[in-house]
Amino acid sequence: MLVGRWVQERALEKNRHQLLSRNKAPKEVHLVSDDLQTESNEPLESLLPGQRFRILPGEVVPVMAELETQKAALSMEWINGESAMRTLTNGQYVPSGSQNIGIEPILLNARQTWKDSLLSRLLETHPEEQRNPFLEKVLKVYLLTVLALAGLGAVTWAVVLQQPLSALQVVLSVLIVSCPCALGVAYPLAQEWAILQLRRKGVFVRSPILFNQLGKIRRAIFDKTGTLTLEAPALANEDALAGLDNENRPVLQEMVRASLHPVSRALREAMLRDARQEIHLPDDLKITEEVGMGLRAESASRGMVWSLGRPEWMSEGAGTQAGDMQCAFRLNGALLAGFRFNEAMREDAVDAIQSIHRSYPVTILSGDRVAKVRSMAEHLGLPPTSAIGEQSPEEKAAFVKGLGDDRALYIGDGANDSLAFSTAAVRGTPATPHGLLQDKADFYFTGRSLSGLLELFSVHKFDPNGLGRIVLNVRS
Repeated sequence: MLVGRWVQERALEKNRHQLLSRNKAPKEVHLVSDDLQTESNEPLESLLPGQRFRILPGEVVPVMAELETQKAALSMEWINGESAMRTLTNGQYVPSGSQNIGIEPILLNARQTWKDSLLSRLLETHPEEQRNPFLEKVLKVYLLTVLALAGLGAVTWAVVLQQPLSALQVVLSVLIVSCPCALGVAYPLAQEWAILQLRRKGVFVRSPILFNQLGKIRRAIFDKTGTLTLEAPALANEDALAGLDNENRPVLQEMVRASLHPVSRALREAMLRDARQEIHLPDDLKITEEVGMGLRAESASRGMVWSLGRPEWMSEGAGTQAGDMQCAFRLNGALLAGFRFNEAMREDAVDAIQSIHRSYPVTILSGDRVAKVRSMAEHLGLPPTSAIGEQSPEEKAAFVKGLGDDRALYIGDGANDSLAFSTAAVRGTPATPHGLLQDKADFYFTGRSLSGLLELFSVHKFDPNGLGRIVLNVRS
């Protein structure tokens, strides 16, 4: 029985961590020689102040560094929760944790070691006890009691009554009859069955004491960007794409395919929802980026230049403006389409937050601007006091710590949430392409909605009066 239980635990642990095999945090750095002629991949620990290194598109800057490229398009979403792009120029300092969202590599000069960087501190993990202390305590007391009774019976029959065979029979009877199958096997089996049901709904439980901890929490705290909202904004006027012909639309699709900018991701998703027959692109199509302005595609053979970026960029002649558009797609300066974007909230965020808020208070704790956080809270039906914005990682952690031990459920997705993560009693994160907190979370959820959280609470029936009662609602 014990061997079978051990094999079961090993298999469950392997499956539970299957989606955690790839950590999206940086693991090495592309060091560049002083003459910029050679490049080598080295461990982050080997990076020293004054060394040059290169960051490829989509990669994260591991340490604070000075920018040596003329311009760079960077996202600070992991650091302060802001999804908007920031343009830095030569000589400016690039914060640790910034992401290169341009289509070209950037060159930087390190100003600190990896150990001293903010990102290293935010990503630091500590081994946690992966056992159920309450169940272990109960089992320990129970087993000691059983062993004491078996020993007492052995002494009584073997020594006092002088019946050694009967003593052996008594010992075996006590041990077999009192086998703690319900506690040692049945309860963990029920728990694993609940975990299996959650996995089918897109919730992956990593901590075996999650259900115990859920019974203790008194407040739910959510990060905003990437948690209550999706990573990329949503295209507000998809009809603008419908007006593009079969010559210009494929060019736009190729331009956004090569870019990691949030606007490009939103356009790419919108075009994937309305797929059309593939049209061949110009053979000599060349895509470049003007940092801070947008993307440019040129075909010399056709004499055409397409641009996608700021509304005023590449504008020529009258009638090229389009009201309140935030991004313009042009051909030789003439406007082809103007796009507007909205912050994309998760599909069922309003219903999910309201459902959770009926059990205990919900707080939005974000590094984004206060006005945007309050607007989000209003949309979710939360009071203004539930919206706390412009918070640094340290301020987030202090807020969670101020609630007291075993009181906060924290849902976040970026490195700026890491310190608060370490302080919270229960920690969850959405599984995103470049999420950093899966290895530190008690659970994580997939998909575009928050329905997985409601499923977690339906499996675990928590007691709002503070009794910490655990009931596993196991469904067949």
